[in-house]
Amino acid sequence: MTQEGNFFRGTGKLYPSIILNGVWIMEIHGNILLGDLDQGTNEFSLQQVKHFMTQSILSSSQLEKLYNYLQKHQNDAGGQVISLYDSMLVRLSQQEISMLLKDLENIQSHYH
Repeated sequence: MTQEGNFFRGTGKLYPSIILNGVWIMEIHGNILLGDLDQGTNEFSLQQVKHFMTQSILSSSQLEKLYNYLQKHQNDAGGQVISLYDSMLVRLSQQEISMLLKDLENIQSHYH
């Protein structure tokens, strides 16, 4: 990954970024997820799932657990339901699970 002005170039895409307290914060705009990756702490600040606004901090191990769970269940006919704020349920179709897995792979590829 290389820096180009206020952007990182990785996997053929440009990611907007800022420096906060000497650490690069990278905006991730996935197909399902939107958030910021703090490369200093390896934490992902989740801001949006599908079109629902949320606010959660996910560690690299939490993202990996979510990825592994979804990978095991990506072919379940009824899809999956995830919970935001432990109260709002969001249904994901098989296609959305596949897109979410790609988003999670993208985030994981930026961990150091």
